[in-house]
Amino acid sequence: SGDLARDQAALGAAVGAVLDAGAIPVVLGGGHETTYGHALAYLDAGRPVEILNWDAHADVRPRTGGLGHSGSPFREAAEHPSGALRRYTVAGLHPWRVAAAHVAFASGLGRVVWRDELTPE
Repeated sequence: SGDLARDQAALGAAVGAVLDAGAIPVVLGGGHETTYGHALAYLDAGRPVEILNWDAHADVRPRTGGLGHSGSPFREAAEHPSGALRRYTVAGLHPWRVAAAHVAFASGLGRVVWRDELTPE
């Protein structure tokens, strides 16, 4: 619809219906803005959530003008009123592509793995 918050809520409702049916939801397509919509199904139901993000960026930027965006979904999940996010791990961070404040925020949620720490194993 072009209204990110409304679209995320609709995705969360659709994923929630899949969870309620006892199935495992899979969301294909989109960027990290779909991540928060997917997570909403778990967060709104108070289900424990652990997130693993493979990315060069932590994507924990604050909302802009009170609105979410593709760089804020993991912060939004962490700040959700349910408190259901138990752990956030980001793997593959590039040191020159992430702000120190974002590393500190992500580290407080779980684990930060730098790109140079990753191995084929």
